[in-house]
Amino acid sequence: MTAASYWSLLAPAIEMAERSGSYGSEGQWTFIPVAIGFTLGAAFVYGADIFMPLLVTTISHIHVHTVLQ
Repeated sequence: MTAASYWSLLAPAIEMAERSGSYGSEGQWTFIPVAIGFTLGAAFVYGADIFMPLLVTTISHIHVHTVLQ
């Protein structure tokens, strides 16, 4: 899965950043936008992993409370 992520997402993003010419005269900073995107994506997945069980518990509690009334 890591290889698939690299070859389908990260490598093309690095190539696009190199072609843009916005990240250093020789492209030495092309990893910056990719690293930021990767970090934000990881934070989103982590947050979803934490939030989803809480959401399911809340919905289940509301459903049980509604049925019992």
